Amino acid sequence: MKTNTIHKGDCRQILKKEIPDESIDLIFADPPYNLSGKSMEWKNKGLGGDWFKVNEKWDTMTESDYLKFTQAWLKESHRVLRPHGSIYISCTYHNI
Repeated sequence: MKTNTIHKGDCRQILKKEIPDESIDLIFADPPYNLSGKSMEWKNKGLGGDWFKVNEKWDTMTESDYLKFTQAWLKESHRVLRPHGSIYISCTYHNI
C-alpha cells in the first residue's frame, strides 16, 4: 500500500477493497451526522456565529440505515487499525 495517501470516496468501499488489515496508525473520520430534515434550527444560537442545518440527500437516512452505515465503517476501521492505532471521530452529541 502506498503511504501518505489521501483516498476520496465511500470509506466503506475504500477500507474494504484497498486497505490491508492492521496497516493504519491513525484514522480521522467526519461521517455524516444524519441531521438533515430533522427540523433543527441552529441560526443565532450564540455558538460562535451563525450555524445552519444541512439539508442534503446524502445526510438523510432512517435510524436503522444510519446505524448499519455507522457499524459498517467502524468495523472496517477497526480491522485496518494497527493494535495501538487511534481513531478520531468528528460528531455531534446527537450521534453519541
